[in-house]
Amino acid sequence: ALYRVGGDSMDSSNGRDKVVILQFRPAWDVQAYLRFCGIRHHIENCSLPRVETTGKLPQLRDANCLIPATDIFDFLSAKYVNMDKRLSELEKAQTTSLRSLILNDLEYALQWSYWGDDEHYVRETKKSLGLLLPFPLNMFLPWYMRRQAKARLNSK
Repeated sequence: ALYRVGGDSMDSSNGRDKVVILQFRPAWDVQAYLRFCGIRHHIENCSLPRVETTGKLPQLRDANCLIPATDIFDFLSAKYVNMDKRLSELEKAQTTSLRSLILNDLEYALQWSYWGDDEHYVRETKKSLGLLLPFPLNMFLPWYMRRQAKARLNSK
């Protein structure tokens, strides 16, 4: 789903990048994809982990469209560079399998280590979020984010 937003379109003709990554924590996967494809982009760091328009960060702004985190790679493949176009059907299937493994299994393990493990949460996650978030959100939001994350993890 694309969300239209107001404001100026950014493009390379006037020296500004058209594609902008909005992120709370570094979106290494999106940044790597854009760099690998040679797509000029700009990064904006947000002070909160979610935005009202599309929810979870990262998200991509392209001209006057906001692309939610779940649709970024499909959007970039359709509009800019399809890195799979030269792959055989077998290689495309392997790519899909690897992407599924990363998005489902590895993401679950990472999320569990970040939110579910009590020792790591107290020692690392809560501490780092407390430093990133402004007061008084740093007192409440880490607990709330953990509660939501643990509900998602327990539902799988």
